[in-house]
Amino acid sequence: MSNADDLRRLAEEVKSAYEARVNFISANKQDTANLLDTFGKAHKEMADALRSELARIKPELKSAESERKAGVRAHMAAVQSEISEMSFAWKELLTTMQSVRNRTITN
Repeated sequence: MSNADDLRRLAEEVKSAYEARVNFISANKQDTANLLDTFGKAHKEMADALRSELARIKPELKSAESERKAGVRAHMAAVQSEISEMSFAWKELLTTMQSVRNRTITN
């Protein structure tokens, strides 16, 4: 073979390799675009489903929160009432003990 034939064959291989790379990059680019499109659609579906679920349960959450707050207020009122009763009973005990001490000291 002559050098000219070798160069022609080399030029043909370079051309073929270049076309293969261009085709590979083009296919890879298209696959990536398809993947991103699929991901975008799936993400929008997942987001829409979550928004829908949140909109559905939001009134239930508000109602549960209102009930919880009312329960806490009722519990706090009961605790405060009990504290007041205990304070009154403690004051009565102190008054009674003071009265007993005063009777003991004077007798």
